[in-house]
Amino acid sequence: MRTTSILSAITCVALLTACGDDAVGTASDTDSTSSTTGTTDDTTTTTSAGTSTTTTSGGTDSDSDSTTTTTTTGETTAVETTGTTTTTTGPDCVDPEVECGGVCVNPQNDPLNCGGCGLPCDDGLLCSMGECVPDCMGETPDLCDGICTDVQADPMNCGGCGMACGADEACEAGACVPLCAEGELYCDMVCVDPQIDPMNCGDCGVACNADEACEAGACVPLCGEGELYCAEECIDPQTDELHCGGCDMPCAADQVCLGGGCVTPKILVIGASGIVSKLQSSGYTVTSVGWAQAVANLDVNEYPVAFVGRYATNWANITDPIKTALDDYNKAGGAIVTEWDGVSLFLSGFHNTYRYPNGAQSMSWFKGEIGAGHNRGNNTPITQTLPNDALFANVNNPFMAGGATEFFFTFYNTDDAELELMATFPGNGTANFPNGDLATIYRGRRCGANVILASWDYQDDGNNAGFGDLIPNFVTAALAPPSGNVNDVCP
Repeated sequence: MRTTSILSAITCVALLTACGDDAVGTASDTDSTSSTTGTTDDTTTTTSAGTSTTTTSGGTDSDSDSTTTTTTTGETTAVETTGTTTTTTGPDCVDPEVECGGVCVNPQNDPLNCGGCGLPCDDGLLCSMGECVPDCMGETPDLCDGICTDVQADPMNCGGCGMACGADEACEAGACVPLCAEGELYCDMVCVDPQIDPMNCGDCGVACNADEACEAGACVPLCGEGELYCAEECIDPQTDELHCGGCDMPCAADQVCLGGGCVTPKILVIGASGIVSKLQSSGYTVTSVGWAQAVANLDVNEYPVAFVGRYATNWANITDPIKTALDDYNKAGGAIVTEWDGVSLFLSGFHNTYRYPNGAQSMSWFKGEIGAGHNRGNNTPITQTLPNDALFANVNNPFMAGGATEFFFTFYNTDDAELELMATFPGNGTANFPNGDLATIYRGRRCGANVILASWDYQDDGNNAGFGDLIPNFVTAALAPPSGNVNDVCP
């Protein structure tokens, strides 16, 4: 380090020279040019670019020698010793920097000179406050007490090093908050479940609309009690075959959803019918009862599908308890299939051409009337209007009505928003069967269950070509999910 200015060294040299030249009076004194014995002074000056060196030697034999060397390279530093002054070169470092190997460095953050010259940090460490510490990055960007952490989430260093949360607290966004249960979030000073909270649905502050609910962390339309929002619609997981017990939990093709579980259905047949053996041969368990036993057996948990047989002129004998039982059965999710004049029970009235004006009073589930009809003739073609529907699997298109199946009734004044057309037959231009394609199979939806109305006598199918699996297919079609083409008319 430089301790004396170069001016001092030059002054000393000048004084020594002056003493030799100006001494007064003795024979022993001489000046610097004398060749006699006495004091001899030698001065040599060498100058090069940017550097000057001056060396002075003098004295007698009894004098001690004195040598002064001055070297200047930019700035100089003078160091004094007994009889000698030395000036050396070096960098001009500013605190807190120090000189290490001729270079100014900061030992507080220099990884090669951490805490002092020649003290390098190992690979993977950096120099902080004069100490080698880990290089914190990624999910733990903060260094606390020599350990990488995240002060936004670390309960021991929450918001800053050494700022510990309580035992019943967690660290969220750099603040200590009450410790919530697993899966919960701390939102607006309270623990919430983001899977179901409509004010914090999926995350804090994400609010659903007034007509929405929060399900699985997403805002969905508000469904009725017991319903779920699946595949962009509200469904009943107790009865829906595609979402049986929960969303996206479908039943097999020959199963039905009852009580949230998939089961193979049992079929109830009410009234005389020729379809029992056909259903049994297709693998279904069938219970066939008369009208007197209908009320006791209309249990949707036992029979998810009920076939209501034709009643012809005896419709007037149907009792109010039977109507109530059918209504309750359907409202509980029971599907109904009926044929020929049986459809009159479920429409809003009778057309003035109806063959049996003394028939049963309609329950008016669907808009429409039934009238006219009777014998259309043998080999009447029935053409499918929904060829991809389950009702027509393994069935000819068209298939031919023959034998008893040639008996038809005609629909009037139906509402397409309530009844979906599934098949037609051709009229013949008579009063009973006007020209054109006449409806013969409709499907409606009521209280979550399908109701299929077939206006022809389907019971005698055994000898008719092309029927194939039509009768057992009625079960599949009755239990199928709603097509979305009609409105549910549940009161």
